[in-house]
Amino acid sequence: MRKSAAAAFVLSLAIGLSACERNQSSSSDSSSLPQETIKTSVTLTETVSQSAKAPKESETEVQTEATTTTTTYANPVFWSDIPDVCSSRYGYYLLSADEKAVYDQLVSAARAFQTNVVLKKKLPREDVIKIISLMRLEEVDLYYISREYEAHVVQATGMVTAVDLAYDFTKTEVENLNRQVDQKVSEILMRLPSDATTEAKIKAFHDTIVLSTDYSVNYKYGATPYGPLVGGQALCEGYARAFALLCNKVGIENLFVTGSYNNEDHIWNMVKIDGNWYNIDTTWDDPPYEGDERNPDYYIQYNYFLYQNSEKEPKLTVYDNFFPIPETKSNKYNYFIYYGYYAESYEQAKKIIANQVQYSLKTGKKFIRLKLSSHELYEETLKRLKEGKEIYDEDVTPKDSVKKYYISKFDDLNIIQLEIFPSNQ
Repeated sequence: MRKSAAAAFVLSLAIGLSACERNQSSSSDSSSLPQETIKTSVTLTETVSQSAKAPKESETEVQTEATTTTTTYANPVFWSDIPDVCSSRYGYYLLSADEKAVYDQLVSAARAFQTNVVLKKKLPREDVIKIISLMRLEEVDLYYISREYEAHVVQATGMVTAVDLAYDFTKTEVENLNRQVDQKVSEILMRLPSDATTEAKIKAFHDTIVLSTDYSVNYKYGATPYGPLVGGQALCEGYARAFALLCNKVGIENLFVTGSYNNEDHIWNMVKIDGNWYNIDTTWDDPPYEGDERNPDYYIQYNYFLYQNSEKEPKLTVYDNFFPIPETKSNKYNYFIYYGYYAESYEQAKKIIANQVQYSLKTGKKFIRLKLSSHELYEETLKRLKEGKEIYDEDVTPKDSVKKYYISKFDDLNIIQLEIFPSNQ
């Protein structure tokens, strides 16, 4: 088999079309024809700095007086063919029969750490590239497949006859990582109450990952489930893989979403609760603050906990080349709505703040937050907070209980967060 000089090129996860839009190719055997080897590098994760990890919030300190303190896609018909619980495998179910055969063959080969895989079905190079990208995305346990591989292509037809896979870690190393991850997963699942709802399980997984992980672009296992669950460091790919793994263990339907923020690659998750889809981003809910005072052990952001497509950041672009992401028709389980931190009037905002201040004073957890129903209401509430006026309803919380507070604001999301400092400290 003759090999030509390898042509290197970089591809992102935005490769390919959905199965319903693409003409299916022949799977005829062309192994007797001249072939070339194409070395391919597939980019899955971001190369983003810590400072670019998530949208920035601005901050203001207020000293108080004694008297005050997107694109949404329609679900195509073929979504009905996807099983209710499919272990993060969504793009797979949109492949043709021949593509699924190649996908399954490559998955089996990767789990056995095979390096040379002679394909039983011959497909065009573009389809094989898409299949490997999709496989590496959706198979949570195959995090160790290298982004670089070689596809042996018949020159006359452009069909791929074999793929040379490479691996970032050895089989022994992967077995050791998986053993530790399995132990950690068992511990997390054992802590779940027997009657935990789907939302409660999702929140437990979200909180566990956020509280145990620091965002890092240099950690060796940052793109693996081991990164967040055991190593304590991860890229967004690691955050998403760990979350998907936990959901798969308890049968929560989920999928991966890829996109970019400010032109930097990003990956997050979607989950289904009571028949409705929601976005969830554990990377962006992991606050970028540093230092014990600014980042206490219990601090978690919930800006991206079960949100709708229409609520995504303006600078966030969703890639839909593998499949259009599902519609998000409900906001019932959005963090702010579900837990009563969503205000549709200023008076309602005051009540929410008052109740949360009271909770903060009792528990010592000094971060409180609320989401406003409109940008106008958000601006009004923010203005009054900055002026130190009427920050809460005095019928609910004593007026002298707060000495000062910091304001963190998220303009594009209409979310305000306060850091409360009690008067008795």
